[in-house]
This record gives sequence, structure tokens and C-alpha cells, in this order.
Amino acid sequence: MYKISNFITHSGKRVRTHMVVLILAWIGFVPQFRAQTLLTESFNYPAGILLTGAQWSQIETGTPTVSVSAGNLIMANSIGDGMGNKVILSNVGQDVYKTFTGTALNATVPAIYAHAVVNVSAAQAAGDYFLSLGTTTTSIAKVYIRSNGAGFSFGVLRNTGTVEYESVERPFNTNISLVLKYEQVTGTINDIVKLYVNPSAGTEPAVADISHTGTAADTSSFAAIQLYQGTTAVTTNAPTLEIDNIVVNTTWAGVTSAVYDYGDTPRSYDNTKDGVFAPAGHSLLSGLHLGTIAPD
Repeated sequence: MYKISNFITHSGKRVRTHMVVLILAWIGFVPQFRAQTLLTESFNYPAGILLTGAQWSQIETGTPTVSVSAGNLIMANSIGDGMGNKVILSNVGQDVYKTFTGTALNATVPAIYAHAVVNVSAAQAAGDYFLSLGTTTTSIAKVYIRSNGAGFSFGVLRNTGTVEYESVERPFNTNISLVLKYEQVTGTINDIVKLYVNPSAGTEPAVADISHTGTAADTSSFAAIQLYQGTTAVTTNAPTLEIDNIVVNTTWAGVTSAVYDYGDTPRSYDNTKDGVFAPAGHSLLSGLHLGTIAPD
């Protein structure tokens, strides 16, 4: 503050004064375009720890429990790439959720996005969901997997109804980037759930790989992301997969661009793929948003 005051009050400092004014103006403008990051999860916890011991909560009991597994799913330019560990989801077991700041959809915030990297090793003909956005234990926007030929296909569902599956046959044992979107549409019973598979980090595609509207009531707010395994009664439905790099945001760029967000509080640190010791787990710091900077 002393140096800034000197630049402004002393004569002969016009250029520096202008620079300070521009910097202050930029700082004031940054919060206006900053994406609202609601959650980032790179599973930067010791291998073997239960997710319920790492800020996740249980929806349903089951065996196996959801725990952290060593290693991560590499996906170039994804947020948290190379940080932390991963989680394995089986065709039967415990279900868990993690909350974030409740977010209401409206004209200003018409959508919510969730990103994840998955590696699927097995799928079943009937299919079941493994990932969802919702409100604590209530699932609204769901991502499904079912077997297809020698591989599998993704599906989506908005709340209840008939799952909409893609026709594309996806390969097993391959890292795949997903972006799940719940889009509010003016009117009633017409909101849309969309899924983008391996999208680019640029502009949001005009057409999603899969979408579903259905006839269920629209949802106006979200507060949690959920991970599901199959139930003992229907073990022939759910897939087996690894999941990593979960991000929830209110903009497309916020889940597809590898940026470092300085408007939050690091909970832990880890080495990035470039060997940089950087924040790996985050929690929101209310009222402080200093913008984002793309890494080199």
C-alpha cells in the first residue's frame, strides 16, 4: 500500500500511476468473469482410505466400500490431471456423495456441469448408473453404462423414466473424459440432461453425444455429486470402473479448461505431472475470488 500511495501522490509518476489504476481495474473486473467452481476432487488422500473418511458421506451401505486407489487417470488438459489418486467402483457395494455449495438455476446460472475421467473395465447388458448430480442423496442427472458389442455405451437420464443410450461402442480399459450437464429450459417438464464424451476444451459443442428430457418434474437447485455401485439384488446391472478428476462448475470452461483457481483454500498439496508442488484438494473461501490463470 505504501508504494502504491507513493506512485499516486508523487510528481513524475504518471506512467506508474496509470499502471496501478489499470491493475486495480483488472482486479475489480476479474470476479465478473471468474467461473464458479463448486467442487474439485482429485482424490488426493492416502491409498486405502475410505471416502467416508475424506469428506464424502454414505448413501447406502454395501461391500466393497468406496475407497481410494493408488494412481490416477491421465487426461491431457483436464483439471487436476496427474494429481492425487483415483477411486474404483464395482458392480456391487457402497454408494457415496459429496456436497458443494447449493446452486440454484436461473436466468443468470442456467446450467450446472460435472466433469470426470473414467476407465471402464466391465459392463452389463441391463445397465445402471454410477455418477449423478443431485441434492445430497437424491439423484437427478444420471450417467449410465451398459454393454454394447465388444465394449460399452453411455446413457443419461433426467430423474426418472427411460434411459437414453448412445449407439457408439466405447472401448474398455481406456481413459475417457465426460462432461455431464443439467440445462434449465424455460417452461415446465422440459429441462435437459446432456452428456459430452471426450469433448474439446474450447467452445461447448452445439449437440451433445446423448441427451434426455423425459417427463419428470424440473429441478431448480443442486448441492451434491454422487458415486454409485450396484446393489446385491441386481449385481448384473452395474459397471466396474475407475473414476478420477471430478470437477463441478456452472460454466463449460470451468470444467474443461485446465486452470488454477486462486479463489479457494487448498486442503492438501501434491506434485503435478510437471513436477510442480501445487494445491491438489480445495475448499471454497467465501468472498475471495482472484481469478484464474492457465498453467504453462
